[in-house]
Amino acid sequence: SYVESDGPSIVDNRGEYLLDEAPLGQEPKGGQDPVDWIHQKTEESAGYDHLEAEERFEAYLAIEADGVAHMHQPGLHVTFDPAGSLPYPVVDLAVSLLKGGGIDNGGFVASGMEPDAQVSIYYLLEWQVSRRITSLALLGVSLGLAFLVRYEAIFFTIALSVLIALHLRRQERAPYITVEGTLFSFVAPSIYFVFLWVYFNYIIMGDPFFFLSSQYAAFSKEIARIESSLILSTQIGSLSQTMAFIFQSLLGIFPAAFLVGLLLALSGFKGKKIFHYGFLVLIFLIPFLLAIFVYQGTTSGILRYFITVIPFTYASVALLIDRFSAWRKSLQSGLAILLLVAFLISSVAQIVAISTFRYDLVSHEKDFWDALVYNRKMPDFFQEAGAAGAREVVAFLNSAPDLYRDILLDDYNGWAIILLYGDGKVFIDQIDLEFWDALNNPGKYARYILVPDPTVGRAVLDQVNVKYPTLYEQGADFVTLVKNFESPPYYWKLYEVRR
Repeated sequence: SYVESDGPSIVDNRGEYLLDEAPLGQEPKGGQDPVDWIHQKTEESAGYDHLEAEERFEAYLAIEADGVAHMHQPGLHVTFDPAGSLPYPVVDLAVSLLKGGGIDNGGFVASGMEPDAQVSIYYLLEWQVSRRITSLALLGVSLGLAFLVRYEAIFFTIALSVLIALHLRRQERAPYITVEGTLFSFVAPSIYFVFLWVYFNYIIMGDPFFFLSSQYAAFSKEIARIESSLILSTQIGSLSQTMAFIFQSLLGIFPAAFLVGLLLALSGFKGKKIFHYGFLVLIFLIPFLLAIFVYQGTTSGILRYFITVIPFTYASVALLIDRFSAWRKSLQSGLAILLLVAFLISSVAQIVAISTFRYDLVSHEKDFWDALVYNRKMPDFFQEAGAAGAREVVAFLNSAPDLYRDILLDDYNGWAIILLYGDGKVFIDQIDLEFWDALNNPGKYARYILVPDPTVGRAVLDQVNVKYPTLYEQGADFVTLVKNFESPPYYWKLYEVRR
């Protein structure tokens, strides 16, 4: 966890708490409650959590009703401007997604992917019953859309392709030409979305695989590695600890998956049903991949990453019901009661997990549960101490809005400034095509530079600090210090670029 390994104190020479994530192992000092400390840190990073925008989106839009709603997350970075301000909204959106592109295993399965999984399940089951090619094509479309949400959805396409081919060839003895045509009907729509995304990368960024090879992709992987080392330090490199963590997470998210998985295996073995084995694989595909990433230290293993287990488990019950229809009535009743009890236990298990798991694994679920059950107020980051620095910077910039423009700012740490200011066009950040050029040649693109204290939390990963590691403390010959902000957690400095 955050407090297990060695690290410097989070009390700086000004005697104040640094509320942002500190380097590995920094722990609360001066009697501050560790749970409250982790709560503060988690809430500050809420705007950066992977693809969980729906959890905070309404609050962000409420704040940004008259301006831009700016969110920065691994794999997704979109700026929503006021209506009518985008001359080419589709192109701008594509550019936004491209600039935020990059595989971040730290947020492997976001909640945004679950609807695609549910739609895919529906069309898969419909095809199994009706054999309509339209259902199979729509299944491919749904997985293609899932790829645009999370690149790792390609694993589902591969798994389902193998499942469909084995089912047709081994179960139904279909000729190879039938298998080939069926697979083409399924795979072609999915591949279309992949090639479309590659084409957009080529025409916009000049590199068809920009979403895999960009600087931001490498940056996202580094963030995922750090998040993993903070939360899962004991699991990294340990097979036994990794498997124990995955097992515990599955028990917390939906323990009925184990019972349904066992019934699928037994039913598939007894009736030689390849589809049953296929759904068994689909249930545990994400946990298997997460186990690999946990072992490698490239995911934070948050509980909601396992959420696709739930829809695939329920879909598998539909297969089992069809199989059980030929069994004795007494056995059908017994299995139905067993499954109902398992689902009830799973609901209770989720509540127990939210209440007992480490806060950094269930932070948003815990906040929502406390608000729902105990009538506690949902945390508002922008009203807490963690946003004091952003509020001070925004107040200063608003004092001369016509003067302070073209500000180079890495929104990894500065997203709250952009969000509170209300006009994303004032800043040159990672959503902008010229960000990396401006970083390399500030005098040509930027008028000002905002840089956070690199000794605070993960601000050392701020791209301005990465490019100019001594800029914050020593300045540089191409800038002049304008303002030294005194509010935590980042203690920003504003420099004017000499042109």
